[in-house]
Amino acid sequence: MKRFILSTCCAAIFAVGFLASPNSATASGHQPRCDPPRYEWVLNYESRREAYRTRETRCDECGRRYTVEVTQYRTVRVPVWQYVRVR
Repeated sequence: MKRFILSTCCAAIFAVGFLASPNSATASGHQPRCDPPRYEWVLNYESRREAYRTRETRCDECGRRYTVEVTQYRTVRVPVWQYVRVR
């Protein structure tokens, strides 16, 4: 008797799982459409800090001139190609 009840419960669980599977047809009678993702190359711009060196003329406390090499920074927009997903 135990074996009969156990096999009946297993059969019922299997049937419910099979009928309610996510791959079953929808109410309209056809499968849902799943397109593969599409990728494209896109040109974006990034801002980067770039170092450059200049020479400056300065004066000391006695009024004598001297030159100094100074590192300065500027922001540059750089084009970057990226491979992105498109809907």
